[in-house]
Amino acid sequence: MGIKTSTYLKIKKSAIFSILLLSTALPLAAEATWDTAVSYYKESQELKPYSMGVLSKTYNGKGEIEKTEEMMYALNYNAQGETVSELIRALEDGKDITEQKKKENRNNQGRGGPPGESEDYRKSPLDPALQNDVTAFDTGMIQYKQGQRCTVWEFRLKLNSSHDAAGKAWISTETGAAVSLKYRLEPNFPFVEEMNISLDYRTDNSNRFLLEQLRFDGRVNLIIMKKSFVSVTSFSDYR
Repeated sequence: MGIKTSTYLKIKKSAIFSILLLSTALPLAAEATWDTAVSYYKESQELKPYSMGVLSKTYNGKGEIEKTEEMMYALNYNAQGETVSELIRALEDGKDITEQKKKENRNNQGRGGPPGESEDYRKSPLDPALQNDVTAFDTGMIQYKQGQRCTVWEFRLKLNSSHDAAGKAWISTETGAAVSLKYRLEPNFPFVEEMNISLDYRTDNSNRFLLEQLRFDGRVNLIIMKKSFVSVTSFSDYR
């Protein structure tokens, strides 16, 4: 039995209306572009973490764990915006070495390299001030990262005259914010066979874009000694 034309038109109009009503009720996905991710970074640049934890593990050439260190810091900032850290607790293979580490830190104060020597390697490809030094393109791939559907971008950032940072960024198709970055230095440092740097981000209930975790892992070959390492730094208590 066929459907009368008038009845068919009523059903069609009703279906179209339902679709339009549903589409207006659903949140529109943000455009997952590089510029959108940069804008998230820019809006949250002034936010700073006041708590930091570091978990480091060192392995020998056979892949056997040699040492595990865990440290907790309270962070503050001086008038120049520089980070001032206070060691709260330090453990080595489960043993409390807080006082020993505090003494070492006091003895090592002022022994860092020349000012700015390591700043180049802390640059972010999402920093709006560095976009002239960044090339990035959408690979067209869709992957899930930290449970979020993301477009995958490849990027290269000029760090200085000696090194570039080259890697991938996962940008959320829902918010347009970067969910994760993973990159390597090119070329590597001498004696370093492999080193990867990963950064994981989150947006909180107030839609603030925050660095949640920084991870280093790699292998070094010092001719007479081979080692691998993993270091995970977690940030919290943003203000």
